[in-house]
Amino acid sequence: MKKISIKVINIILSIILIILGCIVVCYSHKNFNIISSVLGLAVIVRGILFFTIYEKLIKNYKLQDIMYIVFGILSIIFGILLISKSTLLNSVIIYITAIWFIMVSIFDFNLSVFYEYKGRAYYLNLFINILVFGLAIMLLFIQKSNFNVLVGIIFIVDALKSFTFYFH
Repeated sequence: MKKISIKVINIILSIILIILGCIVVCYSHKNFNIISSVLGLAVIVRGILFFTIYEKLIKNYKLQDIMYIVFGILSIIFGILLISKSTLLNSVIIYITAIWFIMVSIFDFNLSVFYEYKGRAYYLNLFINILVFGLAIMLLFIQKSNFNVLVGIIFIVDALKSFTFYFH
């Protein structure tokens, strides 16, 4: 069986996040269940990406960072919860989403060090990770009415980060 590469998973994740970001920004007043279902799908894809990254770290660098496995499992569980129990998570979705993006920006920054981004790609990745981290911190302190627009912006920025990894 041929293994899926990290670049293919990143391009799939980027497309999902750009579509989700545009939907959330343009139709922020629409049904929360649809938004949380697509977000759940993106989180599950990100969890699969962390398993693939863990495998690559072992194969290429002989590193066994168990946090990628833990975060992959948590991402898949969170994605399944978002898809199946979106109405129950409605009150805490802001905080969970903010914490998830904070952790993703930290892990992606660490990952860029392993894959040795060079020159502009390194600085672009560093800038985007800091931007996602800052926007996620802002997400913790905003009102629920502004939640959808800021999350949509974070999705689009995170998708751009995944595209930079694809073209690296």
